[in-house]
Amino acid sequence: MEAGFDALITDFCTPILAVLAALEPQIAVIETKIQEFSEVEPMTKFLMTAPGVGLLVASMFVSVVDDAQRFRTAHQLEGARN
Repeated sequence: MEAGFDALITDFCTPILAVLAALEPQIAVIETKIQEFSEVEPMTKFLMTAPGVGLLVASMFVSVVDDAQRFRTAHQLEGARN
């Protein structure tokens, strides 16, 4: 690989890495709050038992849907986008 290409990539990535470094502490705080929420929300724990469903997906589902039992079928839930 050419040295000029490496310098160009470094020039492009340096500002992005600086932004990410600034955001990491804020992301850590939010992740902690989501983890705390999941520990008191039984539906989040239940959803995380499904393969491929982790903390963020389960928490988002609970925050968006609220109470899934208000839908009679999964298709009703699916059609409730908005």
